[in-house]
Amino acid sequence: MPTVLIENGESLSAAVDLKTMRATALEPAAALAATSARVIFYGSLNGTNYEIIEDEASARFAVVVGPTNATTHPLPPPTFYPYRWLKIQTTTVDAATAVAQDADRTFFIGADNYTGR
Repeated sequence: MPTVLIENGESLSAAVDLKTMRATALEPAAALAATSARVIFYGSLNGTNYEIIEDEASARFAVVVGPTNATTHPLPPPTFYPYRWLKIQTTTVDAATAVAQDADRTFFIGADNYTGR
């Protein structure tokens, strides 16, 4: 299972190369459950140029993490299938401000084989 790490003092993870797989779910770091936060995603087709991943309504796709929903969150295939490379960022609930972490935070990425559809 692919993982991404947001290092202590940072809000943005390094990139994860999913190779022939695509993201289908995110399991946030358990420590984020203590306070409400939002996780947004950056995707890249080539591993160099990253853009904020948006949903069908052209809004930032985000996962809200808090005491009542610190579980695995599904990621919609049509939104995530184009992206081989992903980064995640922790932000405030309104996704307006990046939130640096006070310790290393590991996130698990559920992934499935990419079929090209």
